[in-house]
Amino acid sequence: MTHVELRKLFLNFFVERGHRHVPSSSLVPAEDPTLLFTTAGMVQFKSFYSTTGDLPYRRATTIQKCLRAGGKDSDLENVGHSPRHLTFFEMLGQFSFGDYFKEEAIAMAWEFFGELDVDRSRLWVSVFQEDDDAEEIWKKVGFPADRIVRLGAEDNFWGPAGDTGACGASSEIYYDLGPEAAGGQIGGGPGLDDRYVEVWNSVFPQFDQQPDGSRPELPNRGIDMGSGLERMLLMLQGKTNVFETDLFTPLMDRIRELSGYDGPDEGEALVALRRVADHSRTLAFTLSEGLVPSNVGRGYVLRRILRRAMMSLRTLDVHEPFLYRLPAEVASLMGDFYPELREKQNLVADLVKSEEESFLKTLEQGVGRYREMIEAARASGTAMLPGEEVFRLYSTFGIPWEMTCEMAGEEGFQVDEEAYRNALEADRSLSKGSSQFEGEDPGLQEAEFEKLCDVGDPCFLGYESLEAESRVGEFRLLEEGQAELSLSPSPFYAAAGGQVSDRGVLLLPDGRELEVLEVAQRGERHLHRLRLPKDLKNEDLPSLLSAASLQARVDSGHRQAVARAHTATHLLHAALRDILGEGASQAGSWVGPDRLRLDFNHVRALQEEELDKLESKVNDWILEGLPVKTRLMSRDEALREGATALFGEKYGDEVRVVSVGDVSTELCGGTHLQGSASIGSFLLLGESSVASGIRRIEALTGQEAIRLFASRGKSLVSLSRFFKSAEKEVPAKVEELQARLRKLQKDYENLQARQAAAGSEDILKSRGKVGELELFEGRLEADSPKTVRSMADSLRGKLRDSLAVLLADAGGKLSCLVLVPDTLTDRFHAGNLVKQAAEATGNRGGGNAAMAQAGLSDAEEYDKMLSEITKILEG
Repeated sequence: MTHVELRKLFLNFFVERGHRHVPSSSLVPAEDPTLLFTTAGMVQFKSFYSTTGDLPYRRATTIQKCLRAGGKDSDLENVGHSPRHLTFFEMLGQFSFGDYFKEEAIAMAWEFFGELDVDRSRLWVSVFQEDDDAEEIWKKVGFPADRIVRLGAEDNFWGPAGDTGACGASSEIYYDLGPEAAGGQIGGGPGLDDRYVEVWNSVFPQFDQQPDGSRPELPNRGIDMGSGLERMLLMLQGKTNVFETDLFTPLMDRIRELSGYDGPDEGEALVALRRVADHSRTLAFTLSEGLVPSNVGRGYVLRRILRRAMMSLRTLDVHEPFLYRLPAEVASLMGDFYPELREKQNLVADLVKSEEESFLKTLEQGVGRYREMIEAARASGTAMLPGEEVFRLYSTFGIPWEMTCEMAGEEGFQVDEEAYRNALEADRSLSKGSSQFEGEDPGLQEAEFEKLCDVGDPCFLGYESLEAESRVGEFRLLEEGQAELSLSPSPFYAAAGGQVSDRGVLLLPDGRELEVLEVAQRGERHLHRLRLPKDLKNEDLPSLLSAASLQARVDSGHRQAVARAHTATHLLHAALRDILGEGASQAGSWVGPDRLRLDFNHVRALQEEELDKLESKVNDWILEGLPVKTRLMSRDEALREGATALFGEKYGDEVRVVSVGDVSTELCGGTHLQGSASIGSFLLLGESSVASGIRRIEALTGQEAIRLFASRGKSLVSLSRFFKSAEKEVPAKVEELQARLRKLQKDYENLQARQAAAGSEDILKSRGKVGELELFEGRLEADSPKTVRSMADSLRGKLRDSLAVLLADAGGKLSCLVLVPDTLTDRFHAGNLVKQAAEATGNRGGGNAAMAQAGLSDAEEYDKMLSEITKILEG
């Protein structure tokens, strides 16, 4: 049975028995931000077991895309070595939510296996050691009692897909691969060795795992059956590992063909072939969903997978970009069932190739440094690689430490993990800011808070009002006339989710104002940072702040300006997904007064036409005057309505949903307008790269956009007057002027080069013979490095059996140039001469065989370089 036939048979079997066919959810589990990836078929149904209201259906069947790489469920390290572990796999699923339970599920499982061409005498069943009911049901349907085993909780009691949720006992079906799979041994039995492979697992969700460890009964007990498609194929096609099934053999054959590998399928080569096949599938599926390799979160896992595959390809003697050729092969194999693979294969290939090219630039040096570490360890008789050096492999060459550990392990070495972690933490400490309040001295954080009164938990009233009668809970004095205090209730929005905090004032009972500079959330505290009046004595502050209540007022103009930018950010996000596809998802943002920045996942720079479309679409939605509505609802309800949730954000059971017309619905705790028309105007400033696969758009709204529009308009009018032409003709006039300037510059450079060549006798002065060679020196002056190089190249053409060393002045920037004529480049290399002399004199430089240079701080450095080069030549 082929993989195509198995999918069809499975879905038809359960649809005929009243199950709703539910398409696979994304590999990014929108319904559970606590998970890195979707690791099981039940993830999208997690809430169905605990929902007390109506459900859209009580029975479901799926073929779910799953990924176990990174996090506690990772199978990454086993791939290639294990006969059945994969990073990406397909999970056949059968579910019941408050409908049928164990008896019907077991009966259906046994009936389904009757539909398969499989020797049922090779099947075994396991049940939870305390589950008498499951064992009796299996006997009742006719399964032999002597092939039913009881296993403990580690094998047959399944926890939730995440930290909380449905859990319960399970019953698994195993297939006996035969003694040869256990090295000719009888084997220990199901769950104990590789002879018995699990092909079916019916979990009986009955309890609801709570954060405190308790397990109350679920409102909808039911069934969560998962069966790995690849393992089922292993059984049906008579193989002993998944890589021999029809899901992998065409792909592995193609890898051999494209790589030119014609060696035996054994040892490290076999591991490499399997790993590249698995990882190419993972990359094709994840990247087609809009994920991109990066240095954080899911992106880090993908980058690690891609680089692991590249390192495996070196075993097959492949040292150039290669993986980008495989998304098309995966699409050809699986695109009928997963059409997104075909739709996105070119985009995925471009992204993979870009990653490969970037990594290859530094990989050779990194691998060379790794080899030096290994040889140094061998020479010193230690099996431990220094963690600091392994960290440098990552920070300098981009080789993840896990990859170094894996390579080292295969050669019998270990990595000093503690030293690595210390180096990593030290690096992070240097790069991160001192505190959430920008520019704050971390030493100030050590000042103690003085408690004034008990105000209870922080209470934010800012959605409903910009003013409040507030009490101060605790405060502390900071340097330079500032203080920090907690306030409740408070109308001030604390910086969160990319949005800056509110500003405003706090009115003291005597009428004086304390300026609220910013608000930040630290743990349970909402801290308001204040600027104190100069006439206020520090010792008077506690009594003033202890007053019955203080008037807190938000700066309404600042709040409105920030709200304009935040609502516009939601519209921009919607426009990006509309124009570029769902993969262009938000990867970060910053929202200030009338100014915004949005980072998003995308493989390439946006074209001018795409940027124009984005700006126009957002402005069209502004002109439509779309209503902005906010609602509170359960997270599960919001996600079912299609609200966008951002991974990494913390959401409680109740969430705030912000909708702008019918074009944008997102989970968001920020402040917004009442209608899109209040944004006024939207102006894109530009688009740039933040990291591989992450792009950034910056834009203005409101008064900031209007001011820039006006400024640009005045500039255009001025240019129009200067060129004495219509405004629409200005761009063409500027291009014409630039072309004339480039021609004049080129003519000038050519003139200088010709003058240098004609006056070479005046520029080049002989220093006499060095051995059999004549050595010349001289000085070149020009207004740019490009002109200097052009002049130097003309001089080089005048040299015969001689070398030249020049002091070059390019607009005030000094350098030492070495010139070698073509007749001598087989004997002398200018780049090596300069590099060796620069190292000896404390400078830096290099170049090719014919021309090289080193930067100089002053003319005296030139004399040192000239002297050192002469010594090298004499040697």
